[in-house]
Amino acid sequence: MSCERFPGHESAEELMEETREHRVINRGGTRKKKIATKKEAIAAVKLRSFALEDVPKKFMTAELCRMAVDKNGLALRCVPENLKTEELCLEAVRQNGCVLEYVPEGFKTAPSAISP
Repeated sequence: MSCERFPGHESAEELMEETREHRVINRGGTRKKKIATKKEAIAAVKLRSFALEDVPKKFMTAELCRMAVDKNGLALRCVPENLKTEELCLEAVRQNGCVLEYVPEGFKTAPSAISP
C-alpha cells in the first residue's frame, strides 16, 4: 500500500525507519541519553511524537500515547498493544490511513465507520 501523505514511501514502517536513521545521524551517530523520568518522557513526546518508542515501559501511559497520536497518527506504531484503544486507533486512522496495519483486528470495521 502506498502512503499518499508521504510520497516515496511504500509503508508507514519505511517512513519510520527513515526517521530513525535521520535521528541517529543528526545526533552524530549516537542516541540521546535515555529517558529517566516521566517528565522527560512527556517533554520528548511533545517535541517529537515518535519519541514514544524510546519511552521506558514504566513511564508509558494512555495519556502519553494519546499525546503522541494526536501529534502524528503514525505514532500508533509505537503504542504498546495493551494501550491501544478503539478511540486512539480511530484518531490515528483519521489522520493517516497508512497506520491501519497497526490497528488490532478487533477494532477494524467497515470503511464507512471511520469516515470523518
